[in-house]
Amino acid sequence: MSSKYDVIKVKVHLSDVHYYVLSRFLLSRMLMFCRVPEDTAVRISLDVKKHFVNTERTSITQAELEDYIRCSMIAAGFAQEHAQLFSVVTQFHAERIPLILFIAGPERCGKTTLAHLLAARINCSTVINAEVLRDISASIDDSLPSFAVSETSSPDSMPSMLRGVEVSAAVAAEVDKAVREGRAIIVEGENLSFAGFHRFLEPSFQFSTEAVILGLVMETCGSEAETDASHAYVKALPNLQPVFSTERLTVFAADMVDLAKGVSGIPTVYVARCTTVADNVCLSVFLHDIVVKRIIAELKRRGRML
Repeated sequence: MSSKYDVIKVKVHLSDVHYYVLSRFLLSRMLMFCRVPEDTAVRISLDVKKHFVNTERTSITQAELEDYIRCSMIAAGFAQEHAQLFSVVTQFHAERIPLILFIAGPERCGKTTLAHLLAARINCSTVINAEVLRDISASIDDSLPSFAVSETSSPDSMPSMLRGVEVSAAVAAEVDKAVREGRAIIVEGENLSFAGFHRFLEPSFQFSTEAVILGLVMETCGSEAETDASHAYVKALPNLQPVFSTERLTVFAADMVDLAKGVSGIPTVYVARCTTVADNVCLSVFLHDIVVKRIIAELKRRGRML
């Protein structure tokens, strides 16, 4: 909702020569990244803008902004540790840490819903459907067959293994680009087999590229879970360890030697067994927490946190 305070610009200086104009919308999105509920984030962002406009401080430093936001979060009832997350999120963007999330699973399990819920929480503007990306690549490169299914063709007319290989090739190129450019992306799809992305999920790759990469395989109680491209990968994961559960949702972490060790002790591969698509809200909260923990661990590894 617009406000009269949006008319007045507040410049936030990063240095003597670099600054940006404070945006209430972007500020509220960053606060949501800090695990602040959306309505509270919108209210705090308006309070922050009102404070600097009413005190006629239209040119401030980044440190002054962060200090006041921390005070506003504490005044809103958040703990000191929670309030410190704004500096973490700010540093995450400043460092351009690559953030890639893979979400795989059978059709109609809620992958797309979860991807967009999570994107809103972590301020990620790029959500990619693996099958759509592969078909776009096919439209550009004539050597790649399209996955588009006509009314007379069967969805299973192309072997699932070939579909998985072609999807993996298209997605891998996009992920490599995101890692190089330091972007955040979420990739979801039915033909998204983690076997083709194992190198991205390996802690050694993430250490070398200074990236945060996580994979989630979604399973349902229906028979569809037996036919999707990620099912074989899940079966190959020994001794899945439960790490989170509710009445209708259980999340497991991979217990493979390298993946279980994870990065800074945080596993890189998870399996979620849901009863209904409605469980995705709870699942998005869990994944949000894991993402924040991984970002904090990466910033500490870079020596960017006290």
